[in-house]
Amino acid sequence: MSKITYYFIRHGETEADTEHLEQGWSNSPLTETGIRQMQRLSESFSNLTIDLAYTSDLERCVSSAKILLNRQGHDIQIAKMPEFRAFNYGGLEGKKLDRVWPKPLSQWVKELEQQKVPPSEIVPIILESLKARDPEGRSDTFTEFWERIERGMLEVYDDALELMMEKQSRQLNVVIVSHEEPIRYFLHEVIADFDLSSPLELGHFAKVSYSKGSYHLHEWNTDQIN
Repeated sequence: MSKITYYFIRHGETEADTEHLEQGWSNSPLTETGIRQMQRLSESFSNLTIDLAYTSDLERCVSSAKILLNRQGHDIQIAKMPEFRAFNYGGLEGKKLDRVWPKPLSQWVKELEQQKVPPSEIVPIILESLKARDPEGRSDTFTEFWERIERGMLEVYDDALELMMEKQSRQLNVVIVSHEEPIRYFLHEVIADFDLSSPLELGHFAKVSYSKGSYHLHEWNTDQIN
């Protein structure tokens, strides 16, 4: 039985994070804290062989990925993929978080669950509500956001299958450095009992395996390999 183990990693802290600004597709450099977060992860990952590595093409993720992988004992290329970008907030980018979000995401999710909204409708409702708040109308729709992530994951999966055949291996470890929204929303769509209300902190990751056509969550919001 073949198995792909994915490590979905949220980038380290940025200057915009410290100012409580919504970043989206805009760039903000890592802070010293963000660099230390990724160095700590790099040490934790140093005894794990990473077979494939991908990152959002936004600089905060690229910088995080480079720090993360600099202790690998072999050369590994990092593929920069716009498919793993954050949600595009359009005219809301650079605004204070409390101006962008009518309520915290975790609270919003719990309220929708209490209203018996079907799980498959929760993320579309949230993202379309955010788009409606964009004064410039440039934000992603749910469909645009989801199709971008899905396209990226299919490309990663194809690469993994090709490498498995090349190495004659039945197991691979894949790192994807991205943003909180793509990671949380993707896992909510593919894992039935995933708790969307649980945040993924900066410099933390989710460990997820894929085998027999199903995704399984093993670790969430941790910064240590167990």
